[in-house]
Amino acid sequence: MPKIIYVVDDEPEVRRMFGLCLRRLHPSWRVTEFATPAEALGAIEQRPPHLVLSDHEMPGMSGSELLDRIRQIAPATVRIMISSHVGFSKKLGAAHQYLGKPCSVQDLESRVRQALAAQRSLQNDPLARLVSSLTSFPVLPSVYSDLIRELENQHSSLDQIAELLDQDGGMLSRVIQAANSPLFRGDSAIMDSKAAVLQLGTQNVKALVFSMHVFDGYERMHFPEMPVELLWRHSCLTARLARELC
Repeated sequence: MPKIIYVVDDEPEVRRMFGLCLRRLHPSWRVTEFATPAEALGAIEQRPPHLVLSDHEMPGMSGSELLDRIRQIAPATVRIMISSHVGFSKKLGAAHQYLGKPCSVQDLESRVRQALAAQRSLQNDPLARLVSSLTSFPVLPSVYSDLIRELENQHSSLDQIAELLDQDGGMLSRVIQAANSPLFRGDSAIMDSKAAVLQLGTQNVKALVFSMHVFDGYERMHFPEMPVELLWRHSCLTARLARELC
């Protein structure tokens, strides 16, 4: 089935450029360009696309607002934000992925292909097999709850999500391992939490976190003399201090 892709940008030259690049990347893709968010929303209500590429700064409705509306109308649609503002990526709730403007054709191709591949994976079995093949680590319940809350908060920031991942070795190891898997990995290795979140996108991170049996490890651990949570926090603090010393 041909992929349906919508491009939303109020600048005609930029809109046409993205549309042209996407059509050249894959002739079977059905790419439609929209000058306003309202036009795009009307089309999405009639026929949800596989992927939407939207500018961030647009009159009447920002890209974040548009993608948030799309999330409600067509939750399965992959949402990619493009912006020339460095600080825009601090808002993670509405978009799955981010592109700086201007961007290279190679970066556009890589991001779109990876996003569509991830979309297919979430609808079928490969991602489930990937997650189940990862090494199991117990996860702190408090960190798990805070992380899910931040991932579901459209006003959350990249720094907040990365900081929570850094607090728990179990979740961090799985997220970084998934970001470096053949399914998601780009041209360079992913070594830290921020890069992993940007590579996977918040929806994939949330899917990974939800899929973990977060409390199974603690059901088998009973050490009255040393609470597991205390030991875990001590280990995380030790790791942070070691990193600072290095």
